[in-house]
Amino acid sequence: MGVGLVGMTIGDFRLAGFSFLSASLVIYIRETRLIDA
Repeated sequence: MGVGLVGMTIGDFRLAGFSFLSASLVIYIRETRLIDA
């Protein structure tokens, strides 16, 4: 998340978007594994 915020402040939206996407993917995978367990 921090990398995404830094990327947004310096204007690197591709880096920010990628880091936010990967962070939400990690959260999604963690939540689904918690539900299955």
